[in-house]
Amino acid sequence: MRRFYKDTDISPSGRGDNMSKLKDQIIRLIERNARSKVAVLASEYVRAKPEEKEAIQAGIEIERWLAETCQECLDHSLQC
Repeated sequence: MRRFYKDTDISPSGRGDNMSKLKDQIIRLIERNARSKVAVLASEYVRAKPEEKEAIQAGIEIERWLAETCQECLDHSLQC
């Protein structure tokens, strides 16, 4: 019978800690990319035509949400 260690960083093979570190690295990379996209979109917003601004604002909101969610995962306030 297999045991699954869903809520811990410990696995039968002893790789749980490494997997947790890898997960954190991936989440940090996603967060960093999202924050970079926010900066790019914000600079585009300044030069955008009025009809493009709403779409750019939506992109900024999505990327900001993604970055904040990643930060919450890294702070372990969410189960990610």
